[in-house]
Amino acid sequence: MGAASKHLAFDPGASGGRAVPAGPAGATAAGNIMLQAQALGLVGSLGELRAVLAESTGPVCHEPAADDRWSKARARFAALLDDGRPAGGENRSR
Repeated sequence: MGAASKHLAFDPGASGGRAVPAGPAGATAAGNIMLQAQALGLVGSLGELRAVLAESTGPVCHEPAADDRWSKARARFAALLDDGRPAGGENRSR
């Protein structure tokens, strides 16, 4: 569900203005099937198992969409960090 979930895949990228790489939506199921294939002797080694998976599936990269709300939120957050106070909001230099 993680790679297919809009909130888990797209919103973090949009909020940070960065691309978010995600594995294929069925990665857990594919991994389980491949381990069963290995247990049955259909796949020899972990390296071979990984090669089969790499050929049949691939990562997805979610690019951030242009959204003015996230730009404004980042600017507000940056202003909070740049207001001259130490991180944490109080002077802890004692």
